[in-house]
Amino acid sequence: MAFKPIQKLATTASFASWEQAQQAIEEIVESLSGFHDAALSLGVKPDTVRLIEKQLDACWQDNKGLLGE
Repeated sequence: MAFKPIQKLATTASFASWEQAQQAIEEIVESLSGFHDAALSLGVKPDTVRLIEKQLDACWQDNKGLLGE
């Protein structure tokens, strides 16, 4: 994965360092980990939850290298 463009984007987004941007990414990932239960509790239809989770998983697979995993 090409990290230099992502690191440049982090700088453009006013992160002081790449590590600070990674921390923000980790916080977003953590907050999304509760999506399934939160969505269902808010009345989102299970089929819709599955579609969103499929898209979130694809995004995770495409970008998990940003966290060094």
